Amino acid sequence: MIKRLLIITVLLFGVHVAFSQQNLSDKENEAAPKTALLQAQKDYRQAEKEKNEQEKRAELLNAHLGSEKKRNHFLVDSLDEDQINFAKRLHMIRINSSTISKVVKNNVMKLKRGKFKEEDAWDCLKKISYLNSRMQAVLEYSAMAQFNTKEEFMEGNLFDFIEEYAMNILNRSDRLKVQVVRSDTEGIEMKFVPQNIAIILDNVVSNSTKYNANELRVLLGKDEKQYTIDFIDDGDGVSSDIADLNELFEFGKGYTLTGTGVGLYHIKDIVEKDLQGTVTIESEPQKGFALHVRFGKV
Repeated sequence: MIKRLLIITVLLFGVHVAFSQQNLSDKENEAAPKTALLQAQKDYRQAEKEKNEQEKRAELLNAHLGSEKKRNHFLVDSLDEDQINFAKRLHMIRINSSTISKVVKNNVMKLKRGKFKEEDAWDCLKKISYLNSRMQAVLEYSAMAQFNTKEEFMEGNLFDFIEEYAMNILNRSDRLKVQVVRSDTEGIEMKFVPQNIAIILDNVVSNSTKYNANELRVLLGKDEKQYTIDFIDDGDGVSSDIADLNELFEFGKGYTLTGTGVGLYHIKDIVEKDLQGTVTIESEPQKGFALHVRFGKV
């Protein structure tokens, strides 16, 4: 009897446990959606909080930028045109001067570590020479030219710029007469760096002067495929000792007694990188010197 009662008790306990677990499972199933809903509401409130904080930061930033814009407008309005132009020229000189400082610093560090090589010296000289030419171009003509030559890039008619620069700047020399001849009166509208175009023109004039030219003609035109710029002088031309004229584009190889071989290197570099074009030399002893630039598509 006792054994039977014990079995019945165990069975009843098992049924009770099973029923309890079923109720617990049912409660958990009922609670799961509620828990998910509460978590979603919590995430939404957190997202709203973060959104509000971001909006507040954006408002503060916009307010700061707005005050800066007002302050800058006030400063610009308080300056006359000459002061603004001077500030722009100073900015360009500061940029190039800072770059020169970085080039020197990097090469000094290489020298200290014993890793400075001959090619590093040549590369350093190339960069410094180019940056110095840009600063000279800014100082030379930016106050006189009608174009906005203080900006890094400008949109405009390249042929108009060259003609204006030749008239206002290049023709100031008593030693060399510069004549611009345009077979293409329309020219080409494009984006270019005024200082770099000035470097090309200044170097051409410098070379013509060194080789005793009296006249330099700048021919602006186009053929069936490309735009053309031809610089032709009546100077002494290249020495017969130079067999390969392309060598004159190498840094450090000059064709005059006083030349450094830097100018033509810069010209080629600018034509290829800025204008995506080509430049070639044509010259014979005592028959002048010609530089032919080809770029763009007609």
